[in-house]
Amino acid sequence: MDLVPPPSSKRLRGTGTEIGVTMQSEVMQETFELIEQRCVKGDGAFMVVHPKDSPEFGGFIHQLCCRGLPFAPPRIMRREDTGELWSLHQNDIACSGIVLLQAEAIPNRMVPELERLLKEKIPRRLLVARFASKECLKRTANGWSKTLHSKFDPTPVVWPLLRQRKDDVHGIVDRVCAALVSKDGTHRATLSEDAKFELLRGDPPRHVNTLLARIRGAFDVSLSEDAKEITLRHLAIAGKPESRRMIFSSQPPTPTP
Repeated sequence: MDLVPPPSSKRLRGTGTEIGVTMQSEVMQETFELIEQRCVKGDGAFMVVHPKDSPEFGGFIHQLCCRGLPFAPPRIMRREDTGELWSLHQNDIACSGIVLLQAEAIPNRMVPELERLLKEKIPRRLLVARFASKECLKRTANGWSKTLHSKFDPTPVVWPLLRQRKDDVHGIVDRVCAALVSKDGTHRATLSEDAKFELLRGDPPRHVNTLLARIRGAFDVSLSEDAKEITLRHLAIAGKPESRRMIFSSQPPTPTP
C-alpha cells in the first residue's frame, strides 16, 4: 500500500462537513484549557467526542496549534490511515505529536508500533487520542500496555453536549451557514431573520451534527425553489420525514490551500 502524507490540521479529510470551533461558552473554554495544560505538561489527553460533535474537532485541534504554543501541526491519524504509523519516525513525533481519530479502531497489532513512537516523554507535544464514547475508551484502554497508558492523563476529557453550550449556538449557526454552498458554487446558505431566530430560541439539540443537518436540509429545500435565503417554511419542510429522503444538493466548499 502506498503511504500518503497525513492530512493537515486545518482539514480532516473523510470526516464530513468541517466547521471551525466556537468557544464562547464557559464549558468549552474550560475544555480547551484543560487539553492545553495537559499537552504543555507533556501529558497526552484521552478525549471522548461523540461522532455527531466531530464537525468542530478539527477546528479545535487547529486552535491548539495557533495559540502561540510550541506545537507544530500534529500528525493526524484516522482509521483509514493507521498504516501511516509504520512510516513515521520518532523525530517526526517528538516535535509535533499525534492526534488519533477513532482511537478505538487502531488494530492491536499496531499498538506496539505506537508505543515505540511515543517511547520518550518529550514535553510540549500535542498528544490526543479521541474516542467515540466512554465505553469505547474503556474497552480499548484495557488492551493497551501500562507503558502506553503512562503517556496519557488517566482522566478523560469529555466534549460537552451542545445543550451545555448555549452561548456557542449563535456562532455555530453562522459557521454552518458559511460552510454550506451549492454544488455549482453560486449559492451560500443564508438564513432569514425569522429562521435564525427559530434556530436560536429554546433548547438546542444534543449534538452539533443535528443542528448542521437541520440547516443543511432547509438549505436544500431553498435551493430547490431557487430562493435567496432559508425561511421558516424551508425549516418546517426539511423537518418532515419525507424530506429526509431528498438528495442533498449542498456541500461544503473546497478549502483553498
